[in-house]
Amino acid sequence: MSWKSEVIADSSGQWTGNAVRLPSRQQAVHYSIDLAMRWTAVRQWRVVKSSDPVTDTWKDGKLTNANQALADAFNKATGTNWFRGGSR
Repeated sequence: MSWKSEVIADSSGQWTGNAVRLPSRQQAVHYSIDLAMRWTAVRQWRVVKSSDPVTDTWKDGKLTNANQALADAFNKATGTNWFRGGSR
C-alpha cells in the first residue's frame, strides 16, 4: 500500500495525479502541499490510499526515488558504495 496526491487544477472538477507513490499519509500530505504551492492552477488537493507500490519518499522537503533511498541506507549501514541508484 502507498499514498498518492491528487489535485484539481482546472475548471473540470476532475481529480488527477501523477506516478509518485509515498509510504505514509504524512509524507503524501507534505508532498501535496509542496506541489500545490508550485502549481499555481491547483484549486484543491487531497491524499488517497493506493494499492500501487511505493515509488518515492519525501524527506527534508525533497522527493527521493525509493530505490535510491534504500540503496543509500544500505551503503550507509554497511560503509560501502555497493548499490548506486538501486542497482549494482
